Amino acid sequence: MRSMSLSAVLLAIAVPFGAQAAPQILGLPHTVGATPLFCSGGDCTAELTAFCLQADRNAPPVGTVYKPIDPARIVLRITRADGSVVTRPAGKLVRFTSARGHFAVRISIAKSTLVRLGAVKAAVRVGAQVSLLPDPVPGDKRPHKAAEIKAVSGALRADAAPLADGDRPDAVAARALNRVINLLPFGDGTDPHWRRRLWSTAIKGVQRELGSRAGLGLVRNWQRICRGYPMVPGAFRLCLERGHDGFIGKVNRDYWRITGAGS
Repeated sequence: MRSMSLSAVLLAIAVPFGAQAAPQILGLPHTVGATPLFCSGGDCTAELTAFCLQADRNAPPVGTVYKPIDPARIVLRITRADGSVVTRPAGKLVRFTSARGHFAVRISIAKSTLVRLGAVKAAVRVGAQVSLLPDPVPGDKRPHKAAEIKAVSGALRADAAPLADGDRPDAVAARALNRVINLLPFGDGTDPHWRRRLWSTAIKGVQRELGSRAGLGLVRNWQRICRGYPMVPGAFRLCLERGHDGFIGKVNRDYWRITGAGS
């Protein structure tokens, strides 16, 4: 799994597991600000950066359901019509599913739930050292045991903090691209002016993070790469996802190498 190519990752995502072993426990990097939820139809959603805490388990297929091991560490930030802002523990209000293997997690909440809470808009903030556990499935040949969950979400997640939650350049760049991905639904990704605004947002975010000059360079380099993508629906997002997944994938490989997680 450590040297898995992009094609192998996509294959792992596409093939259903059935009654095979449970997939990896995932970590969510701490977010400095709150990630906005975009509402369409009956659901409001966002995407969060994720990484694998267990190299010896398979990557989750798209749509694998997860739950936070400590729900109180994820907070829903609700803005009401009068401008007041309140927070609620998000763990039991939102649904977590894998979006792209172990690189990203999709969160969703029913729009009706936000209406009931009096929200006109909402965002989610991830606290320190958050871990997600996949829902158990019937016939699982290798379910997560209590001792394993404790070790992975405790000591191993703490070991990952300096890599995934800190100011190392690739982690900072991944968080910056995640910001852009989550702003895309609010505009037109085929509009070059809108794209420039999104890059400006990403760059300002990197500049606010301590020791992020090298991270800023990575973001600017990826900006140049994305300029070569066509102005057609979905192309810009694809470029952002590839950059994001590559940066957080590098963080993950270093984590596996340093800690021997799952080996």
